[in-house]
Amino acid sequence: MDISAEKNLVRELAKRYAEIAANEANAERKARIIDNNSLTPGRPVVWIDEVPWHEMNFDGSLTIQCERPEFAEVERFFRIMLFRWKNMQADMVAEDAYYVHKAYKTTGIGVSVVEDTVATDTKNHIISHRYDDQLDTEEKAERLRLPVVTAHPEADAKKLEFAGSLIGDIFSLLGGIVKGRRKITLRSQTPVLTIGQ
Repeated sequence: MDISAEKNLVRELAKRYAEIAANEANAERKARIIDNNSLTPGRPVVWIDEVPWHEMNFDGSLTIQCERPEFAEVERFFRIMLFRWKNMQADMVAEDAYYVHKAYKTTGIGVSVVEDTVATDTKNHIISHRYDDQLDTEEKAERLRLPVVTAHPEADAKKLEFAGSLIGDIFSLLGGIVKGRRKITLRSQTPVLTIGQ
């Protein structure tokens, strides 16, 4: 597929998702989530997560057609969100946004995972784990350290520029969340560790 065809395909998916994000059901579900998190009595929130996506493509709607990885990543997001909306909404909220994940590097915490895994399906990321205890003595616990996280703003700028050129007229290019507007924004893939707060 040539680059203009890939761009057109992703843009059409983005437009369909933008229509879903404008649906009034999203505001109701956001209010339910806020109420739940505020401990207001009411129906609990129902989410369907940990989906084995490789098993869900029964109708071909999840088949990635873009060959270029940067287009395929955006296509995958919109295809999954459209599939979820059509087939298993529960209390799903279609946000009026496309998030670009921040680029960073971390030194880690001083220990790495040592584990045995068992997978009944090698295509599934949901597998069974048995972890080795690496902190069973005080000496081993002393290996723990605060990670040093290094941001890569130049990579972030390139990713935002790509997303903006691809779908910037469908979603506004913003550095943060602005209520009531579609947006492309940077989002960290992992929580930020803050000490002393």
